[in-house]
Amino acid sequence: MLIVHLLRTDLDADVLQGLTAALLPHERARVLRRRRPDDQRHGIVAYAALRHLLAARLGCAPLEPRFERTRLGKPHLAGAWHDAGVHFNVSHSGAWVAVAVAGHAVGVDVECGCPPDHRDIAARWFRPEEAHRAGTPAGFLSVWTAKEAVLKASGEGLGGDWQAFAVPCASPRLQPVEALDANTDHASYRVASQALDDDCWIAAAVRGQAEMLEPRRLDVRSIAAAGLSSDSCIG
Repeated sequence: MLIVHLLRTDLDADVLQGLTAALLPHERARVLRRRRPDDQRHGIVAYAALRHLLAARLGCAPLEPRFERTRLGKPHLAGAWHDAGVHFNVSHSGAWVAVAVAGHAVGVDVECGCPPDHRDIAARWFRPEEAHRAGTPAGFLSVWTAKEAVLKASGEGLGGDWQAFAVPCASPRLQPVEALDANTDHASYRVASQALDDDCWIAAAVRGQAEMLEPRRLDVRSIAAAGLSSDSCIG
């Protein structure tokens, strides 16, 4: 099972202030450089949730892990944690932040709201069979989130080749990705997508044999109450 934690960002100001103050200085500065308040909230909640979940997985204090990015921009654990065998990915949209932590390469995408030109976008970026499924807003979001999750899991990011693979129909069951280019490893991933509510969808992709996607709600206020400590690792 692949668990993706979901957190709301529509929080009281005092909760956000407490989380912001607890971040590492460079993370706090990066978040506060964002111009839009919504983007700042997303960043604050994402950093706090990621560190909370990694601490539980690694057996250490939340502020202990260090991060680096690949050449294409995918974040990963660094330093003493580089070989820990723990992978993560984060996404945000609307009032949601999604965080996935797994034992294999993982990607997650959450999208709220469908662009009015979604049919044109689908015709340009999706495979023909995928574009056919994307005629409705829900259909578009199911395909878009699945494809973005695969590209994030593989480390290619949004600049990857969207036509090099095809994603299955929406389902909470993780299904194989169809690789259409022999020079890629897309076939080693499985992906699932499902609706969160009327206009929000979530998808996750992972390398390996996980069977089901389970979105799990996490109250960020519990993280704020627990605090982010810089104490040394305990495990």
